Amino acid sequence: MDPIGFRGRIQLSDGSPSPNAEVAVSRPVGRVFAGVLSYNRKEIAVICLRALLRQTRPVDQVVVFDNGSTDGTRDYLEREGLLALENVTFVRIEKNIGPAAGFTALFQHCYAEGCDWLWVMDDDVIPEPNALEELASAYNTNFSTPESIGLLASCLRSSDGQPNNVPDIDNRQEGSAPPRWAELLGQGLVRIQFSTLCADFIPRSTMEKFGFPCADFYYGGEDIDYTIRITRERPSYLVGKSKALHMRAVTGKFHILAETDPARIPFYYYFYRNQLYLRRAYLGRYSLVRFLILGIWDACLAAPRGKMGRSMSATVLRGLAAGIFFQPSRSKPP
Repeated sequence: MDPIGFRGRIQLSDGSPSPNAEVAVSRPVGRVFAGVLSYNRKEIAVICLRALLRQTRPVDQVVVFDNGSTDGTRDYLEREGLLALENVTFVRIEKNIGPAAGFTALFQHCYAEGCDWLWVMDDDVIPEPNALEELASAYNTNFSTPESIGLLASCLRSSDGQPNNVPDIDNRQEGSAPPRWAELLGQGLVRIQFSTLCADFIPRSTMEKFGFPCADFYYGGEDIDYTIRITRERPSYLVGKSKALHMRAVTGKFHILAETDPARIPFYYYFYRNQLYLRRAYLGRYSLVRFLILGIWDACLAAPRGKMGRSMSATVLRGLAAGIFFQPSRSKPP
């Protein structure tokens, strides 16, 4: 049994319409682009695209940003008939620039092409057929203008049925007022402090004010940085009825002490650097000091584990040191 109630309407190669394709649903004003960041996951990318094309609230344009794939992604999508569709755009760069810069370029392209809403995700996110309809309904029911919100986020579960990429509840207070995370709970919406750009529904007005994700993060953290900057000024919500499957290759907590692949160790430099910066910038001194101490402890635990352990330890310490001085730049629409 599918853990998130997936209806089985997404197939890999046939072109039959979704059983729900004829359902009339409300639309936010303007054009909705689904932006997909893709890298070397051609089979999963096809499943993602077919899920987007079979939404009960149709997507106006699907944009695939191929971040330098080497597995023949474009040819594979062509053979599946997806690139012949008028509402599918394929954008490719020859060399992988990292996920943060990839998201930046994807946002810039969709904004330049005139999207009014961007539904952004990785290529391993498989939305349920009514996921976009529920996002649109949440907006239409509860808000009067796009400027009323920062973003709306879908609920994700991993292949093993566990909640995945769960946003933090917004417990911030204004003066003596209580936290407002439950203000729309009766409508199935929870106010959040940040999200992860996995099936996030972002109005153009948010991009106009806050720009795009920051490419300087390179790997990880650009999503939290971007969405925290948004939620500090505009309320943002997790939409309980909008659901998607996140087909991550590795589930569970991302942690260097659990890593078994030496090739992945360099990525943890960016993790520790970026996470330290986020605590410096947004989360306060206690969170900063705690992360610094835990990071040094990780380095101490890794060091006795032979050659790979020493590499882990050095990576952690370099990342923490860089995080003290890291100052990412920002980009906004021209």
